[in-house]
Amino acid sequence: MPARPPRNRRYGALDREIFALALPTFATLVTEPLLLIADSAFIGHLGTDQLAGLGIAANLIGIVVGLCIFLAYGTTSTVARRLGAAGWVIVERNARTRHGELDIVARDARALVFVEVKAGREGNDFGPERPVHSVGPQKQRRIRRLASAWIAAHRGSLPFYAEIRFDAVGVSFDRAGRVTEVEHVENAF
Repeated sequence: MPARPPRNRRYGALDREIFALALPTFATLVTEPLLLIADSAFIGHLGTDQLAGLGIAANLIGIVVGLCIFLAYGTTSTVARRLGAAGWVIVERNARTRHGELDIVARDARALVFVEVKAGREGNDFGPERPVHSVGPQKQRRIRRLASAWIAAHRGSLPFYAEIRFDAVGVSFDRAGRVTEVEHVENAF
């Protein structure tokens, strides 16, 4: 007869990591059916005109979100190409950690640099005047936490670096979508 594990077993690092991955997955799997039930109840009480308006609004929101995602990835690629042309070594783009994503991890001479890329449109009536101004204190803390997690995950394979630096790059676009300005702030925070 196989031995039973003791009841007061302590959870190891692997168990905690599996739980950390399983909990958000479980929440996602449970949330979708609940939202569909609530959505069905809500939609069931709408008339034809309201349903048409809801359909148009949902499509417009989908288009705007898609454009924003496209703009973000396109902007990161543009900045990575510029940094590479300036002699930087791009270590990783859109670097994922379990806590989020870093736009660019690069080496500039002897510095390991974490680059936050922000895009903005000229003449916007809302938001900061320049894209780099949108990297506020809360975002800076988040990027520092992400950088710490990234370094811990890559401890054995990191290139040599003498310092760690956090830069911010703001890319401004005109109404036609052309890049009008790239502002690179070294040691931004």
